[in-house]
Amino acid sequence: MTAILALLWLALPAEAAQAPEIRAEPDGSVVGRMVLDAARDEVIEALQDTRRVGRWSPSVVDVASAPRGRCEEVTLTLRGWFFPMIVTAERCPTDQGFSQQLVDSNVFRRWGAEWEVETTPAGTEVRYRLESEISLPVTTGFVQRKTVASMQVELQALAAAVGG
Repeated sequence: MTAILALLWLALPAEAAQAPEIRAEPDGSVVGRMVLDAARDEVIEALQDTRRVGRWSPSVVDVASAPRGRCEEVTLTLRGWFFPMIVTAERCPTDQGFSQQLVDSNVFRRWGAEWEVETTPAGTEVRYRLESEISLPVTTGFVQRKTVASMQVELQALAAAVGG
């Protein structure tokens, strides 16, 4: 009986990734972290597809991108509370992953995102930081709660994309 239980236990799928750890920072940004059971190159490859990455967010209803040298100009249309929110950002590869910085927006005064990917003994660690400040009459806490929920979905979609 013990041998059968051991075989059944071995047949169970291993947990693919640690659950994302996400926290809201005092400066208004939100930081997520998770460790994936996938090679760093696989994670970077998944993150290179700007349109796919943009669609991971439940807030994004449209993604457009155009090459700009080694970078891209990305326009995200977000489901707004009162009207669509538009973000145009410059997205560039970095040594650690990808960086996006605000170029223009109809509601954001400040917006930026950083994906950092690092090989560690535990697996491939992914850190995702999103900072924003909007010009609508809502609290930072409200924006952070929405961002935390969205980031949870985005990091889980990344894990599913790399099978890790």
